[in-house]
Amino acid sequence: MKKYLCLLIMGLFLAGCGGSGYEAGKKAENAGNLDKALKIYKRACKSGDIKACEEAIFKSSREDAEALGKMLLANYNKSCLRDGNISSCEISLYEADEKELPKISKKFNDLILKGCKGKDASICFLGFKDAGISSDDVAKFQEKRVKAVESNCKNKNVEFCLGLANFYQRGIKDSKGFDILEANKEKAEEFAQRAKTVSKELCEKGKDEGCEFLIRNHRRSDDLGLVFFDKACNKGSALACLKASDDSEDAAKIAYLDKACKLKNAPACENLMESYRDGSDGWFYKLKVEKDQKKAKEYLKKLCAIDKTNDYCK
Repeated sequence: MKKYLCLLIMGLFLAGCGGSGYEAGKKAENAGNLDKALKIYKRACKSGDIKACEEAIFKSSREDAEALGKMLLANYNKSCLRDGNISSCEISLYEADEKELPKISKKFNDLILKGCKGKDASICFLGFKDAGISSDDVAKFQEKRVKAVESNCKNKNVEFCLGLANFYQRGIKDSKGFDILEANKEKAEEFAQRAKTVSKELCEKGKDEGCEFLIRNHRRSDDLGLVFFDKACNKGSALACLKASDDSEDAAKIAYLDKACKLKNAPACENLMESYRDGSDGWFYKLKVEKDQKKAKEYLKKLCAIDKTNDYCK
């Protein structure tokens, strides 16, 4: 029972595969018919509905929960192997038996490669799995991943250039501690510099993804002052406008924030809204503006058009 409880907790954070059975069960539960809801959840669990399984386990006796836990694991395995759900694969790896483990590990790694080729850095840089897989296959997987990441870096994708730099900075080992990719400081520096070069090119064209890296990694020695970020702001980068605002004072600071707001940057709109609502003499990093409720309402309207979930818009 303990292992299925752990599985259930992981599932709540990593997966959300709920179908019509789960929804029907919730509807019955909200209507106060708990017995009916439990029956629906159990029936849907048998049909492969992961969220229905989770609900059924929470609401069942210890004995029933054991059986439902096995169903839940089987559903995660199906979701991984059949549907290619990488979150389900990750959960399955914790509890899969020896027969299923190699298949799930391979599927997980294949999905990582798919993420690399599809330029999805959030998937591409997940930790690979070598459980039940030969060392040769692990090495081949890593070789393919590095090639895919290099290709994306050459195509001016900053995240992948940074990913390569991190690969070579620390190296990559398998679960037994053997090197799959040896650390190489020269290559790490090469790709870190490539990330910076690509970021600068993108930022100059007004692309936020390039400006974000430059701002996050800005050093005083870098040739990236107000003139640079002003040009990037005028090219359409809201983040460059924010950086230019940070480096400016009074009217210029407000003008850059206004431009960032027009470029649909919610924090800029919120800052302006609060400043005009309250007014400030400019002390302690605040904007120097007089109260103007009309302008405050205008910026609030712009904020809510960008981010309806903001607390000011609820």
